[in-house]
Amino acid sequence: MEFNLAHVFRAIAQCISDRPGLIYRDRMFTYGEIDGRTDNLARHFVASGLGAIRAPRGELEQWQSGQDHVGVMLFNCNEYLETMLAAFKARLAPFNINYRYTIAELAYLLADASPRALVFHSRFASDVADAIRESGVTVQVLIQVPDDSDASLLTGATWFEDSLTAAPESVSLETETLSGDDLNIIYTGGTTGMPKGVLWRQADAFITSLAGRRKDRSEPTSLAEVADRARAGARAIMPTSPFMHGGGQIPAFQKWHRGGTVVIQSDTVHLDARDVWSTAARHRVGEIMIVGDAFALPLIDELKQNRDHYELSSIDIIFSGGAMLSETNKRAFLSLLPGIRVIDAIGSTESGPIATSMANGQRTAQPGHAKIFRPGKDTAILDEDRRTVLSPSSREIGWLARSGRVALGYLKDPKRTSEAFPSIDGARYLVLGDRARYVSNDEIEFLGREDFVINTGGEKVYSFEVEEVLKSHPAVAEAIVLGRPHPRWGNEVCSIIQLRPLESVKASELAEYCRENLSGYKVPRTFFFEPEMPRTPAGKIDLKWARSTIMGP
Repeated sequence: MEFNLAHVFRAIAQCISDRPGLIYRDRMFTYGEIDGRTDNLARHFVASGLGAIRAPRGELEQWQSGQDHVGVMLFNCNEYLETMLAAFKARLAPFNINYRYTIAELAYLLADASPRALVFHSRFASDVADAIRESGVTVQVLIQVPDDSDASLLTGATWFEDSLTAAPESVSLETETLSGDDLNIIYTGGTTGMPKGVLWRQADAFITSLAGRRKDRSEPTSLAEVADRARAGARAIMPTSPFMHGGGQIPAFQKWHRGGTVVIQSDTVHLDARDVWSTAARHRVGEIMIVGDAFALPLIDELKQNRDHYELSSIDIIFSGGAMLSETNKRAFLSLLPGIRVIDAIGSTESGPIATSMANGQRTAQPGHAKIFRPGKDTAILDEDRRTVLSPSSREIGWLARSGRVALGYLKDPKRTSEAFPSIDGARYLVLGDRARYVSNDEIEFLGREDFVINTGGEKVYSFEVEEVLKSHPAVAEAIVLGRPHPRWGNEVCSIIQLRPLESVKASELAEYCRENLSGYKVPRTFFFEPEMPRTPAGKIDLKWARSTIMGP
């Protein structure tokens, strides 16, 4: 069966209508309430002339969309997930908007995505208006969500709550026409150039990323089976990362599809560690989703200082997606929250999670050890030319990839779609751009992105491996390793270091620490010490800043 996400939620909501589906600040929404509210918003979209299918999937290329699009420019809130679900019901394809974009970047995104509707927080109203003018797009529906900015309603916009009553119930949603081919669009960008809209069939996204599979990794065969599984319930989750990235959206919808509760912390503009832990304690959260060390460090520091202030026995899992955790921070979580599991996942917007690594009180890696992951059902490693699938018995370094249910391609970009999604022996693959190799039949060694392979003196140095050693030093809060041109070696290994508060260490001491865990050619020759590292909204270090710091003016 090819599942549509609106059908999935409706089937679940009918089974557990009174169960809490979402908690945000002082509001709790049951599954039934979410279902009703999103029906109303979908009717508003349809009554405004949106939702017609321009072309069926079978008549389109992998990089084309035949649907109307709705952009979402919101901080984490109930309205974000409700807008996405309402879009699915109205046969619109929702897409995420990075709220930290400049006007020029936002205008580029709008021109690329061609939205027919936009939903945004009040503080972004002026930017939305300017970007619409600069992009030249025609937006039929503007919906504004109030916030603490006291911004007035944008001309032509409707307040979110008013939009729920704007269309009569007689407006038909025609849910029988919903299809597994209907799209969800996730824009990715930042470190890899201009934003790219990744097109996902909802049927593929459900199975690959959104908890659609059974425990044995096979696919369910009916909505009744999916709803029955959700009836059993699941632990509450707090996705602390922004919903404007796949890493925030995915765990939220995963939890809904398991019949659990999505909990949103009160402060969604900044990461407030006290707010996260107090919200988790108050609502008995079982899983917390973070983005690597950028999120881990403040959360760990708060627990070290005020562990007795929080009753956190309900927490079972700390999950990191979008950026991996250092082994040092994994051990810190395990020490502060005994009995939990810390899970890392690797993947991409185009592939969904493809491999995981789990640490608990008995199983953690040591500083300097490579990252070992357990691959998923459809994970593969391709050879250097991307023409052959390597056998698990091979120890050759290759390209990490995934087959099966992957994204369709990049919106309006046939060239990148062709490059990233090669066909091998009749099967379609997604190549992530990361390097990996098998270490056994069911384990892979993750080596990081090709962009972070430094060729120095004829040897290859994988930045990720060196960073792991540096971040295991007790004085180091964060580290990034890059190469820069060298007249003798071709490139030399350099590192930018951010120290922990009140800590100090010399470059020579860090170099010696690296030599204890790494071969000599992998040891950074130059260290740059910075008080703070600028980051993207996804929590990743700003690579443009890092490269300019290492290369100099």
